[in-house]
Amino acid sequence: MHVFSIAKPSHNADTSGPYTYPGLGSTAHGRVPDGYRVDAAVVSLGTGRTGFDRARAAILAWRPFDLDWVEVTPEHAAIRTGTVVTVTARVAGMWFQSRCRIVDVVDTRDRFGFSYATLPGHVVSGEESFEVIYEPSTGEVRFRIEAHSRPAHPLVWLTYPFARTVQCRFRRESCAAMKCALTPPV
Repeated sequence: MHVFSIAKPSHNADTSGPYTYPGLGSTAHGRVPDGYRVDAAVVSLGTGRTGFDRARAAILAWRPFDLDWVEVTPEHAAIRTGTVVTVTARVAGMWFQSRCRIVDVVDTRDRFGFSYATLPGHVVSGEESFEVIYEPSTGEVRFRIEAHSRPAHPLVWLTYPFARTVQCRFRRESCAAMKCALTPPV
């Protein structure tokens, strides 16, 4: 079911369907299926173990989605394999609901994050990862977002240059939201 409406849709649709992406785990393992585009962004968030801990907490709070045109439901979804979320984005005056299921979680001393893959009804097919990394040799803390995607809905195929602009905006603003999450209050 594709949800396009001027009014904000409900979040009660079925989320038990199969994945719509054939390359599960590709963002973690670098094996991208043919026909899928890879996009990534990395931003430095600062330095130190405390900064990494704060960045980890920001991922757990879904801060990369803390944008004025995007929301995630359930609001405080657990970051664990199998969790289903709905990402709702307001683009060009319409609300687009996109359901995803977390397929991978990394939680080590120097890395934390997750990857989710698309479910039926998503306007693209793919997988996206959100990860914070602590580099012990330099103390640097980085946020990395990577997506493997291709259009799954005719509207996205028809407006592909615009859709790419929206994807780029999401990556850029997610990085900014993470930087903001780690900026101490004045």
